[in-house]
Amino acid sequence: MPRVATNITIRVPDGPSLSIQGNYDVEVIDTGDVLVPKGGQEVTINIMPQHWDQAVIVVIQSSQYDTSNLTYTIGTAANTQNVPLDRPVSIIGRPARLLGPEPGTLKVKNNTNSDVTIKVLVGRNASST
Repeated sequence: MPRVATNITIRVPDGPSLSIQGNYDVEVIDTGDVLVPKGGQEVTINIMPQHWDQAVIVVIQSSQYDTSNLTYTIGTAANTQNVPLDRPVSIIGRPARLLGPEPGTLKVKNNTNSDVTIKVLVGRNASST
């Protein structure tokens, strides 16, 4: 069974720091580069085919481009919010439910003047327990 290891450290220069570490056993690891075309077109990325209760690790990293007008959508159809994708994003475990109802998708919209490629890594269980 594959294992995804996370290690996140947040530091304030000459100040406090916080480290969070964890290991997550998953059945499937999916990775890929997703092209999000310029001009406001929305791209849907299939993240999770089954239940959010399963072990889920989603890591989305924006590319090296100007991403000030690159957004992703969270929430349900009745309560959708567009969130800027201007920094790397990690969603670990059940908080992935913020992405919306199952099956899980991530919708990314690019209102920049250039095509943007984002990297996606998903660790998940493929079977129900």
